[in-house]
Amino acid sequence: MKKRIIGLLFIVLFAAAGAHAVQKITKVSGDGQTGIEGYPLKEDFVVRVLDAKGRPLSGVPVACVVLYEKNGIPDSITRAESCVSAPLTITDDDGTARMRLHLAYPYNGNVTTILSTRDTVGNPAIFRTRAHSKYWLVMLIFGLFGGLGVFLFGMFFLNDALQKLAGSKLKEVLVALTSSPVKGMSTGLFVTFFNQSSSATTLLEVSLVSAGLLTFYQTMAVTMGAEVGSTITAQLVAFRLDEYSILIAGLGFFVFFMSRTKKGQSIGNAILGFGILFLGMKIMADLVSPLRDHAPFLELMEGFKKPYLGILVGMLFAMLVHSSGAASGVVIALALAGAVSLPQAIHLNLGAQIGTCITAGLGSIGRGREGKRVALWHVIHQTAGVLMVYPFLTVITFNGEVSWVYFTRWFTKTFFFTEDLARQIAMAHTLVAALNALIFLPFLGIARKYILKLYPPLEEEKPFGPIYIDDGLISAPSIALEQAKKEVTREAEIALEMVKDSIEIFESQELRLCEIVSLKDVRVDVLRNAVVPYLTRMAQENSLTEEQSKQELQLIYLADNLEGIGDVIDKNVIPLARKKLENKLWFSDQGWKDIVELHSRVTGNIEKLINTLKSGNLELAKLIVETKGDFSLFESELRKRHVGRLHSGLQESLETSSVHLDLIDQLKRINSHTVAAAYTLLGRFK
Repeated sequence: MKKRIIGLLFIVLFAAAGAHAVQKITKVSGDGQTGIEGYPLKEDFVVRVLDAKGRPLSGVPVACVVLYEKNGIPDSITRAESCVSAPLTITDDDGTARMRLHLAYPYNGNVTTILSTRDTVGNPAIFRTRAHSKYWLVMLIFGLFGGLGVFLFGMFFLNDALQKLAGSKLKEVLVALTSSPVKGMSTGLFVTFFNQSSSATTLLEVSLVSAGLLTFYQTMAVTMGAEVGSTITAQLVAFRLDEYSILIAGLGFFVFFMSRTKKGQSIGNAILGFGILFLGMKIMADLVSPLRDHAPFLELMEGFKKPYLGILVGMLFAMLVHSSGAASGVVIALALAGAVSLPQAIHLNLGAQIGTCITAGLGSIGRGREGKRVALWHVIHQTAGVLMVYPFLTVITFNGEVSWVYFTRWFTKTFFFTEDLARQIAMAHTLVAALNALIFLPFLGIARKYILKLYPPLEEEKPFGPIYIDDGLISAPSIALEQAKKEVTREAEIALEMVKDSIEIFESQELRLCEIVSLKDVRVDVLRNAVVPYLTRMAQENSLTEEQSKQELQLIYLADNLEGIGDVIDKNVIPLARKKLENKLWFSDQGWKDIVELHSRVTGNIEKLINTLKSGNLELAKLIVETKGDFSLFESELRKRHVGRLHSGLQESLETSSVHLDLIDQLKRINSHTVAAAYTLLGRFK
């Protein structure tokens, strides 16, 4: 209290004299420093006192007042001698005076130091300083690490929720809507909206190409669309909703909590992830704000004004986080804290565009030539975009500013009516991807030609699809029906492969097989979606005999039941296998034998169904139907055996009970589809 009173008297006395000021005090150096609490600053506060004609005055007393702030408001006023090297100093022959501030301990915040002479209290020299904790740099690193973790968690949580909303349709959309480059680019953008990552879309492309469901040429346009779609993350972050992050996250939780459907819960999780993403950005922005006054950091960022250095750093960071969208979000957080400028942010984002290609590169390992071509195109396309912009960031200028920065500011202000830095950074990110896609779109054929020279195909590439049905045969119903039957047989054979492979996943403990089986389900869907419309058109355009109408209906029912088998495996059996593998569960020996035996009966029935389609021997279809009752009795017996093992306290059975019983139930569903298909062949539609 005594210090406060002395300080206030000091100001009042000087203020009384200030009315007749004939002197001027100016700052020479020392303003804007940062220091550590309890330690002196590295530099003196240096002022010069001049007379009314601008001549230096020597021998003039200069005193100071130090104000420590809390939440932007002066918290205390202390006597100069407790904080500076000398409470009062005298100007030298040059009219210069200097004082060294010793920061109070403990204190972490803004400090304002006022230096004045008797005649300059009304217009003093004001120095602003930032005091940091002793361990501020360590805490900053830890905090940034945590903030980045929260940001990435929110982003991946959002991605996961959006993908669950889309379900397994993303693969089907990619396969179905890539018939032309424009459609492919639009599809890539749409799919990337849901997974929020061009790398994830490219990995999906690698899988589909390796499975023969897409050609490399089809994926080229999809990749370009995906790159545009990946910039959506930056656009969302640029809305600067970080102040409402807790509210958004809370809303998402309550939507999830109150929803009774999986779709509603996925929407809630998406909102929750969105809120967490902004919370992570706020944490990072708040933590890095001191860096804008930290000289070593500012010197480091000066280096990023050189485009190639910023691009290199951005590339390395995106390689670490495997996402250009996440890297762009972090860059925007730094910009909001005043730590980076627009040109520096553009350089970092350009590097992130190249760095994100590492995910596709790693994903193409072991995928053959097709997968490697997809990854190579991803790298070439992204690198070309950076090279395209690079001259406009260096040698080509406009109105005294590098052209790309000027264009970004102009575009954002003209079309979005804002000069907000976050939006400018996001738009720069989007504009590079969009212009890159538009420039390359007409030249995809030429680019494909040169890439195929690097990785030549072993045989002509064709996407997976029907090979027997032909629109030219629709006018000949008897031939069209026979060709459609061959396609349905192909569908049945793929479904049989899925059933056999599914048990292999449980036995081999290899998660990679899950993706292989899942891609086969896409093949089943492709054939079903080709055969059913084909048969429908044939029936509409021709007068079918009673027998032909019956065959047409049989094939449609068969195609639908075979698709049902694929869906059961993809949507139910595969998740059970993942659950077992991820939780390191093991069936008991007897329990596993029971499942293998039940599985054997299921595959045996599907094999009989295929043989019936190929040979026309309906006795095999009758056998499938006749064993329906025996199958149900055997399935019930297996459940009783499992319960018996539970009662005996067998540990493996206790741990795997839910997986075991669910798997039995799914095998029963597969057999039910097989029996329904057999009924269809016998002319009994169920």
